[in-house]
Amino acid sequence: MNVTIDQKSGFCFGVVYAIEMAEEILKKDHKLYCLGDIVHNNKEVDRLNNLGLEIINHDQLESLSNCKVLIRAHGEPPSTYEIALKNDIELLDASCPVVLKLQHQIKEGYEQIKNINGQVIIFGKEGHAKYFNELGFNVVGIDLSLNSISIAKQNETQDLKFHQFDMRRIFKENSFNIVTNLFTSFGYFDNTQDEQKTINAMSKNLKKDGLLIIDFMNVKKIIKDLVSKEYKEINNVKFDITREFKDNYILKNISLTDNNVSLEFQEKVHALTLFDFSEMIKKSGMAIVDIFGSYNLDDFDASKSERLILIAKK
Repeated sequence: MNVTIDQKSGFCFGVVYAIEMAEEILKKDHKLYCLGDIVHNNKEVDRLNNLGLEIINHDQLESLSNCKVLIRAHGEPPSTYEIALKNDIELLDASCPVVLKLQHQIKEGYEQIKNINGQVIIFGKEGHAKYFNELGFNVVGIDLSLNSISIAKQNETQDLKFHQFDMRRIFKENSFNIVTNLFTSFGYFDNTQDEQKTINAMSKNLKKDGLLIIDFMNVKKIIKDLVSKEYKEINNVKFDITREFKDNYILKNISLTDNNVSLEFQEKVHALTLFDFSEMIKKSGMAIVDIFGSYNLDDFDASKSERLILIAKK
């Protein structure tokens, strides 16, 4: 058996920073609270638990006082800092600067539109919509999955709403100041006509001068660095993963075995380039006003950049 470990495998620098901060405090105090899992890795969470790290949720935070609480790399809304101040809680802030920068940029956009009752519409996971709402945005989140929307609706408020909806269709014409599609929530259709329909619908949803923010992978770098075969074992579940670039799609085939149960899945994402997005955006009546290559908002380089982040204006 050959096991290949990607040279870039591991935690992102924001998570590494949070873990190092937690370890430093635990060496001195032997006790530290963390608001949510510090990392999506059960073994690492268990290791830190054994050192004295206790994971809490927001309800538990409100009952604490005179203690130290770590804010993980994901960051927290202003309400968390208000609770900490009221309860005399010392916050150890390990918020990732990359995450903060992207949130700050969207918040700045919202500040420009809130006086005209502007709205932000989020395509992607409900947690992103919820976070933007906690920053003060009036947010609508849509998803095709009824199950995802059913879960998300548990968090609805007066200015945070969720709808099961197909993003290829116009949701509410000329109604939103910002539309976002984050973390590669695009490119899963079987034909380019559906992708163009989606961009057109996003444009129609926007008010005049509204902004579209698309966060997609940089396919040229992904293809260049593609790891064709990979094996993982997590909590006794075995994963055989293969990847390939075929017919302008990036395919990821996952075979997993858990005891005697075997399952197979496939992820298929259209390898859309900057040129592809430029053409679709132009056809929708919008114009690209900014292009970035990372969450640090670095310039885009097709051969090196990790992301393709586009900001278009109607």
